[in-house]
Amino acid sequence: MKHRSLFQGELFLKNQYVELVVFDSEQGKMLLKSRVVSCDKKSISLVWPTTQMGNRYFFNDVHYAILQGLVGTKIISFKITIPVSVIRDFDTGILEVKSPIIVDGIFQNRDHVRINKMVDIKFRFLEKNTFSEDLVEGLTSDISVGGMELSSQEELKIGSKLELFFTLNYFDFEGVLAEIIRVDSTTLNDNLTYVYALCFITMFERDRVALNQILIQDQPNLLEAKID
Repeated sequence: MKHRSLFQGELFLKNQYVELVVFDSEQGKMLLKSRVVSCDKKSISLVWPTTQMGNRYFFNDVHYAILQGLVGTKIISFKITIPVSVIRDFDTGILEVKSPIIVDGIFQNRDHVRINKMVDIKFRFLEKNTFSEDLVEGLTSDISVGGMELSSQEELKIGSKLELFFTLNYFDFEGVLAEIIRVDSTTLNDNLTYVYALCFITMFERDRVALNQILIQDQPNLLEAKID
């Protein structure tokens, strides 16, 4: 379900993963990656966006972009202007744009169909309204449309918010928001490992579609595996 609302000053969290969609005259539609440096009612500062190859993107003749991020159970998106004066800041590594007045939000609902796959996970955790700078490593062998079981040596509390990055069937899932709803622990080879039950809060639309397709591929007898 889609709805429109006024922009809230601190909409995004510091160090949060966000994406920009641009239309390049030579390369067509492109998806850029970035993280939030700061966000208020006047402006949004981002780590300079990079391409899928990890190269910083120079906005040559590109004056607009769609910025999208995950907030609660919604995908938030809005149009931003990329003025020439901003492009001159390329060497600083920070892209600062004017905050919008109106944003669009899409709510997501999910079924809970489970698959068993051993997948390496990297994640950031939220602490004092800021996502951790470094990525922490973890592992899952149990993932569903609604969440996953995550094993890690990082100690976290129930209710902690995580930003997940992982690859499943050659598809990269990036910036998936999740919350810890249960914690257990185990000792393997004298190493204390925490086992977290995670509930997905929201994910980007392409991730939602891809996860649905992977479920269908990995469970051929499943007639209806869908995410509303």
